[in-house]
Amino acid sequence: MQTIKGITLICTVLFLCLSCNSKSEKKAGSSENSDILEIGDTDINNLSKASTAICLWPKVGLRDKPGRKNTKYLTTIYFGENVTFLDEHKKAEDDKEYLKVQLSDGSEGWVYEHLFALGGELAIIEKETELYKRPDIMTFEGKKLEPMDMVVIFKSEEQEDWHEVTSMKREKKGWIQGDIDAIQNEIDVKLGILYWRAMEESPEKKFELLENILANPNFKKSRLIENVNEALYDNDGKGEAFYIKELDSFEKPFFQQTGHKN
Repeated sequence: MQTIKGITLICTVLFLCLSCNSKSEKKAGSSENSDILEIGDTDINNLSKASTAICLWPKVGLRDKPGRKNTKYLTTIYFGENVTFLDEHKKAEDDKEYLKVQLSDGSEGWVYEHLFALGGELAIIEKETELYKRPDIMTFEGKKLEPMDMVVIFKSEEQEDWHEVTSMKREKKGWIQGDIDAIQNEIDVKLGILYWRAMEESPEKKFELLENILANPNFKKSRLIENVNEALYDNDGKGEAFYIKELDSFEKPFFQQTGHKN
């Protein structure tokens, strides 16, 4: 009788041990899955399919390790720059997702995922275009893309009549219905990248960068060159250059103080 009780007790202990291990494995598996799925604004399918990433912010630091704490700054990546996604991503101590990327010169490092668009193509909007919150005509909220807005377009196999887009700094994002009135040829896209980099700078630096675009012989025949002129000069290129007005605002106090006439 005691032998039977002993066997029963052993079986009960073994059963409880196996049950605890099973629950522990399930909990661990659940934790791992949650880490993989929490990828900020990036769709997990885009992450798994993407081979390139496009910088959406004016300037982004490339670092030797994920995160910002105890990391080494390597170099700067600029808006519109394409980098190769090396199929590695990791959540750092700041609870943000970081991607391992390679630059065109072979440099490798880590960047904050939210600052990049994975798997899309750059384009410049040519006409005013309605922007929907989701691929559904009922989700229009009055938002629109304007001419010269630069966006990344994502191709969707599931939504053939819709295109997902996001703009610089993710300020505009959503879906476009039907064909997109956008420019995607290489010369115009590169001009657009330089244009928006310039527009993010101070007035003096902006003038210098816009002048460089106008002086570049490769952009002479671009259909967007007039947009650069309009950004550089007021009144559609017919008024004073904006930098002259900036200079004038500094000169007026001087002339007022000395009594000299301008």
